[in-house]
Amino acid sequence: MMNLGEKIRMHRKELNMAKDELALKVRVGTGFLDKIESNKITPDLQTLLKISTALDVPASEFLENIECNQLVTNLENHLTNNK
Repeated sequence: MMNLGEKIRMHRKELNMAKDELALKVRVGTGFLDKIESNKITPDLQTLLKISTALDVPASEFLENIECNQLVTNLENHLTNNK
C-alpha cells in the first residue's frame, strides 16, 4: 500500500511534472514539498487540496491513507489559524 507522499510523487511523475513546478502551483517551497513526498510531514488539508487540484487527482485518493488522527489534527490547526 502506498503512503501519501508516494502517491503524490507517483501522480506528479505520471504528469512529467518537476517537483519545483508542482511546488509553484501549490505555492509552497520545494523543500516543503520534498518533505511531503518523503513522508516526513503531512500537509494540512488546504495544501492537500491544492496538490490534488494541481495533479488533477481527486483528493479522496490521497485522503484514504492518512491516519484519521493526523487528519483531524491538521484540520484543527487549519481552523485555529484561520479564525
